[in-house]
Amino acid sequence: MIANLHDAEIPKPVLEVITRLRELGHPTYLVGGCVRDMVRKVHPKDFDVATSALPEEVQRAFRKVIPTGIQHGTVTVVTGGNHVEVTTFRSEGDYLDGRRPSSVSFERDIVKDLSRRDFTINAMAYNPLDRELVDPFGGQVDLPAKLIRCVGSAQERFSEDGLRPLRAVRFAAVLGFTLDPATRDAIPATLAVFRKVALERVREELLKLLLSPRAETGLHLLADTGLMEVFLPEVARVDAEAARLARAAVQAAPLDADLRMATLLADIDTATQARDLCLRLKFPNKSADLIGLLVEHAKLETRVNDTDPALRRLPRRVGSR
Repeated sequence: MIANLHDAEIPKPVLEVITRLRELGHPTYLVGGCVRDMVRKVHPKDFDVATSALPEEVQRAFRKVIPTGIQHGTVTVVTGGNHVEVTTFRSEGDYLDGRRPSSVSFERDIVKDLSRRDFTINAMAYNPLDRELVDPFGGQVDLPAKLIRCVGSAQERFSEDGLRPLRAVRFAAVLGFTLDPATRDAIPATLAVFRKVALERVREELLKLLLSPRAETGLHLLADTGLMEVFLPEVARVDAEAARLARAAVQAAPLDADLRMATLLADIDTATQARDLCLRLKFPNKSADLIGLLVEHAKLETRVNDTDPALRRLPRRVGSR
């Protein structure tokens, strides 16, 4: 696994930023999802840099720095037209609302920064200059085991940020991993915190799950842990066989978000109900309209007595996808 990190292709601007900060005496690492992906031999979409340097120290180290989230320790270094996000090591105060910490404290220790993260596979840091991996919570063990496991107490992690249980299920679907038993068992006990999450955030995780290679498994986990009952009670309450068939149909459907959502909602009684459900989840109006229309015509066999012109209008109403 370490060899995978050493062989990974890291963009030159990212290496330049790490090199500069380390030359100034600031421990600096790649962190989070990019390290996870490099270990898996998957090219990361983003490279996140974490450093002991305070935001103002990062600003002094480079000619052009954008204070993108400076109150949380994040700035963006602009080098050669490239943007590199740099965040100061930090710890977090208590989560009072199940969404965000009450305070953020800057730290000089990478382990303190990693200890605030959600899952072990996301709590690793890598120094590509010295080829050093920092993995205090066993992420490099859980990755080959294909296991989603919380850092420390799952009950505590899920009570801090209500979105984390849904993220756990989404990661399982996207990566083809299983949930650690303690992580899975903590989800039903923390649903009250999950209920506080903004529905826009829920929708984004749901769409990633629906478009994942194992959407069927992810939907089963949503139902089994009680998450689906919170934000999609209409789907959660269908009978077991209908639910099984719906999940399998989603898995078999083309990789189109609206189409897969419509497939999931195919047993909803009316197009209006399906559309209203989508609007409740903050889908754009255009998507909600299309999903409602697709649900309306999900069972074409019920329209065998329609006139030919009526049937010919169906493709035009649905539109080309």
